[in-house]
Amino acid sequence: MNSNISKLLNYKFHDFIKGTEIDKTKKFLMQSQYWKTEQIKSYQLNKIQKLVKYAYENVEYYTELLDSLKIKPQDIRSFEDYKCIPILTKEIARTQNLRLNSKCIEKGLRISKTGGTT
Repeated sequence: MNSNISKLLNYKFHDFIKGTEIDKTKKFLMQSQYWKTEQIKSYQLNKIQKLVKYAYENVEYYTELLDSLKIKPQDIRSFEDYKCIPILTKEIARTQNLRLNSKCIEKGLRISKTGGTT
């Protein structure tokens, strides 16, 4: 069997079993590698806007942070606007841990640690 066909079937099977989108992501990457700079920037800004909106609507920490800064998700219209949101530090993550969880995640989370080798 042709190795390209084999890879395609493997991706589709993996996507089906694991619920991933490897095939779709690969197609996107193959197309987007040729985008012009402005198209890349537009795509990135759109992704940031969606992320800020999601965090504001679903994560208690970000709802309160953005409200305290008087920033609404629709205020993020440029990369400069995005710089107004403070960087999440390890200390904030440690002290605000549960307030950083999305309302949309399952309740059965458990605390775990990594080996740190990555």
